[in-house]
Amino acid sequence: MCQMLGYSRDELIGLNASHIVDASEMTHVEPAINTIRAGVDYSREWLFRRKDGSRFTAEVVGTLTPDGNLMGIVRDITERKDHERKIIRLNRIRAVAAAISSAMLRTHDRDALLQEACRVAVQEGVFPFAWASVFDHEVAAARIVAMDGVDADSRNFIESLAQLTPPHEQPDTQALLTGKCVVINDLLAEQAFAALRKIMQARACRAAAVFPLFAGGRPVAALSLLARQRNFFDEEELALLNWLTKDLSYALESIDNAQRLEHLAYFDALTGLANDNLFRDRLAQYVFAAEHSAQKVCVVAIDLENFTHVNETLGREGGDELLRAVAARLQNALLKPYAIGRIGADTFVVARSGDDELIATSLQEQITEVFSVPFSVQGLEMVVYAQTGIALFPDDAHDQDTLFKRAEAANLPSPPVRAACIFPAR
Repeated sequence: MCQMLGYSRDELIGLNASHIVDASEMTHVEPAINTIRAGVDYSREWLFRRKDGSRFTAEVVGTLTPDGNLMGIVRDITERKDHERKIIRLNRIRAVAAAISSAMLRTHDRDALLQEACRVAVQEGVFPFAWASVFDHEVAAARIVAMDGVDADSRNFIESLAQLTPPHEQPDTQALLTGKCVVINDLLAEQAFAALRKIMQARACRAAAVFPLFAGGRPVAALSLLARQRNFFDEEELALLNWLTKDLSYALESIDNAQRLEHLAYFDALTGLANDNLFRDRLAQYVFAAEHSAQKVCVVAIDLENFTHVNETLGREGGDELLRAVAARLQNALLKPYAIGRIGADTFVVARSGDDELIATSLQEQITEVFSVPFSVQGLEMVVYAQTGIALFPDDAHDQDTLFKRAEAANLPSPPVRAACIFPAR
């Protein structure tokens, strides 16, 4: 008993219940004594107070001895209670994992899945705050894309953590850069978070862990979890959470692969422009809108002259660089709204709607301007010429397919049309 309470034998003898029992338990003392005196055995968990003021949970068993004295046995059950709480906590983490696994089956968007993961982590009662980040290359730091917390002010609290921590010291930034889990089991003892101590204390946040999430073998996001208990993230908790984040990584990779396949189905992989299928779909929308608004739609097909010569001279890499440069310049030069696509090895197509025939002249002038300035490819200055074909709806065709074919067949050269000329860059 002396060891349990931190008193010497002499100090302990003569103390009454108010010295060793927590104030919150004092209302139970007299009823307990009365119960035992009535000859009924007593058993209950009480909160005790040690000499140093610290508290612990103990099981109190009381009985009446044959000679009429009261005898009590006090057993420190802190370890047992901690174990019970741990089992409850681990079960809650398993519930989080199960709920997130369910979300993976129905969520096919990265940010939506990360938001659901944060929500579940908080709603299951395991973590008071959770957020997900991606790496923002412009500021070389983590950027939050999803979050959840126990109260309405959670967003401000989470954002203040990021604002008050230098970017290179933010745990989610470190996890994204290294691809390794970051665990801080005593936030208040970390010098890097000195400016956050008051905020952490007010929110009862004592520990944190950040788990990198992978897709394609590289970190693409990080899941940050705060806990109220110091040393919360021990070996068993981390094992469960690593299992959970591996599942999340698998889901993110599946989403990434699906989005990549979807992108390839509708976009040109080299230039990022719409491919033939997507351009035709957008052209159909332009024509449909024009039919109901008495507008015109102009389509211009653009063929780069002697592109084979460029590939033979500079190689495939040089040809690809030129195609990307042409695509970028067209996008920058054309007046919105417009649709643009790459529909062949060296063929681009542009569509735009307008109120009159001048739209064709305007579009042709914009395209001519694109090729009036040399391109720089592999350190060489290159003058590129193009041949264009123009068709106008409804003047030249009454549906999008015919309009598209007429533009390809028109083949009207934009002067001068010669082989591409390559000069050393000045």
